[in-house]
Amino acid sequence: ASAASADDWESGQIQVQLSPGVLISTINLRYGTTTLDALHPLYLLDLPDGQGEQDVVDMMSSDPDIDEVEFAYNNETPEGTRQMVAAAVGGTITDYLDQHLAARLRLDEAHTHTLGEGVTVAVLDTGVLATHPALIGSIMLGGWDFVDNDPDPGDYASLNDEDNDGMTDEGAGHGTMVAGIIHLVAPGAKILPIRVLDDEGRGDSFLVAKGIRYAQQHGARVINMSLGLQGHSFIIGHEVEFADSLNANLIAAVGNDSLDNMLYPSAEREVISVTALDSSDVKADFANWASDVFVSAPGVGVFAPYY
Repeated sequence: ASAASADDWESGQIQVQLSPGVLISTINLRYGTTTLDALHPLYLLDLPDGQGEQDVVDMMSSDPDIDEVEFAYNNETPEGTRQMVAAAVGGTITDYLDQHLAARLRLDEAHTHTLGEGVTVAVLDTGVLATHPALIGSIMLGGWDFVDNDPDPGDYASLNDEDNDGMTDEGAGHGTMVAGIIHLVAPGAKILPIRVLDDEGRGDSFLVAKGIRYAQQHGARVINMSLGLQGHSFIIGHEVEFADSLNANLIAAVGNDSLDNMLYPSAEREVISVTALDSSDVKADFANWASDVFVSAPGVGVFAPYY
């Protein structure tokens, strides 16, 4: 799968981090920009007609009132364009609970020590189908959908090809699958669904930043991000550092491009980066790798709930 490339950004938009004490109204007046979204001191700005993103980034880079400025990068789930290899293959909840993955991870032994009770795990993804029979009782109320900006972070398919790539809803179900894997490993933990990706598995970096802050504000001790982009994002990095300072554990996917490369934010030092092994505990053929990858874990033949 190809995750968002380094030049995959929203046309006519930029995002900035203001210096302490600076008002966004001052910046908008100076550059003719308009605020589209805010997460102080982070802002997503719309550019005036006729202004190119690179020109504005270059101008703002030397402005002492702006600590950071960058393109409004997009990101996506690494599995998106591969439609998660298998998608819906059938099976029962028993198949899910008793799969070989449980033995490989030695879950029976782990569960004698803890089931994850009292831990909130935020899933920043395509949403979660909270009514799935395998997940009943594990999904917290209070999640948020930052894509549609409403309190229903469900995992739905629109049956439309919004990104015009020839595939429909290739990301739908991903968040539910991720939540199911987390529930299998930590059945006592509560999952907080935060939707930052649409049903094509795509979203923008500003929504990811908002999702990270929302997660830490709602008590998440673990923040799972099975998503990424090729380049660095200061906007996401700001929230990663802040959440880490509050002792949240951040987890992110290394990527599925079979490259010696780590997607962002898995490349951040504060993030636990994870790549995939096949059924022989060898690197999966699609998995990215790097010397800085924190952990490898089974990523092939995994059964999980689907939307």
